[in-house]
Amino acid sequence: MPTFKTRAAQVSTLVAYVAGYMLIMTAGWLVNGYDYGTVGGLFWQTPFLAAALIYTYALIRVYRVQVWPAARLRAPASLWTVVLILLLVGTGAVYALANGFHGRWATIPAVFVATMMVGLAEEGMFRGVLLTGLARRMSTRTALTLSSVTFGLLHAVNVFAREPVGAVIVQVVFTMFVGYVLGNVYIRTGGSIVIVALLHGLYDFVAFCTSYAGSHGGHTLAFVGWLNLAAWVGLAIVLLVRNRRGVPDLTAAWAAGPEPQSPGPIPGPGQTPDG
Repeated sequence: MPTFKTRAAQVSTLVAYVAGYMLIMTAGWLVNGYDYGTVGGLFWQTPFLAAALIYTYALIRVYRVQVWPAARLRAPASLWTVVLILLLVGTGAVYALANGFHGRWATIPAVFVATMMVGLAEEGMFRGVLLTGLARRMSTRTALTLSSVTFGLLHAVNVFAREPVGAVIVQVVFTMFVGYVLGNVYIRTGGSIVIVALLHGLYDFVAFCTSYAGSHGGHTLAFVGWLNLAAWVGLAIVLLVRNRRGVPDLTAAWAAGPEPQSPGPIPGPGQTPDG
């Protein structure tokens, strides 16, 4: 059985991986002056997103985390969770597209690709690497909570973008709820990074369209923002209550077979959280 010191070292390595990811993204923000709320700022962030994707999926490759496991949804409720989020984000996307770009339709594909890159990078790191890695060392419920809190806290860096402290605090708390929902979808779809990345990317796409519309004299789409807030927070609370009865494990999230022989914090798939 691993000692507390061994487990602490393994979790610290996971934290170091997340820190490496944040360094890459922060470098991009410094280059574009934290201007990721405009098309130009998003464009200059793209090379750093590509670097973050390579970094994240190299870790996923090393630890043999599945990107799209060959597993069905674990329960009908899981399917409805995915459908609910897709409907919510899809409705917001249609409204945002109708009001956000003022006829500049050629901009949409570039923004969509960039926001999907964000979804792939962040979900690969926070669900694929962090949540799965923690779940191999502790209960899935604890790992889900810790990874969600970490996901939210790291959004506190937006204070350096000269955003109001109050707004950053709201964003941190909100993204904890979003991370909890996405973590649940990830677990209950057998560990599918692709599905949560799609949801995350679509949500970011809607958020960008909403922000763009407000800054260019269009509708602020405030009701879409509040609808999203209420839906994600409400769903997170429902899942928190539901998860008191237990959370499925993440066995399907990594491939069968031995782990690579390189040193690392994550034990093989045949091991239990207690060793």
